[in-house]
Amino acid sequence: MNRAITCFLITLECFRVGFMLSFYFYYLTDVNECTAGTHTCHVTLAACTNTEGGFTCACNSGYSGNGVTCTEIDECALGTHECDSVFGTCTNTPGSYTCACATGYALGTDQKSCIGKIFGKY
Repeated sequence: MNRAITCFLITLECFRVGFMLSFYFYYLTDVNECTAGTHTCHVTLAACTNTEGGFTCACNSGYSGNGVTCTEIDECALGTHECDSVFGTCTNTPGSYTCACATGYALGTDQKSCIGKIFGKY
């Protein structure tokens, strides 16, 4: 919800960054930089959140950084993945990872654990 700031006298306070004068010039209304497209967040790898008089940026899940610059996290190389530690292998993907299992094992319904084959069935 936007909160209006009253300007009884036209002063520099009435022209703060992130605000615009209303039609009648009596109060300031917050500018939503996120929907206006005037933010500096990474276009595809971060989310913009409007704040009163400004905005914040945060990298999407699977990425790290300040929201303006976001770098992909390699969960496989860092060992932060949840693939089966004995029979599983991890493959890094943009913003995430996938798990696979060694021959003779199948990927479980959680897409992380490996289940041994019994009599040709999983």
